[in-house]
Amino acid sequence: MRDEFPEVAWLSAEQVVESALAAVRRKAVVVTPSAKYAVAGTLMRVTPSALTRRMRSMRSR
Repeated sequence: MRDEFPEVAWLSAEQVVESALAAVRRKAVVVTPSAKYAVAGTLMRVTPSALTRRMRSMRSR
């Protein structure tokens, strides 16, 4: 899967663990490990589902 997305889309294991441990200390249930993932998640929620389905189908070709 790593070759399907640009390198900038990935986080290191250390970054993910650091975010997860910080969330445990805050007693958070849901963790978004970086600001760029939070922005991407927000964009996906506000993007019409028909458009995201089309983008997924184009990528799988």
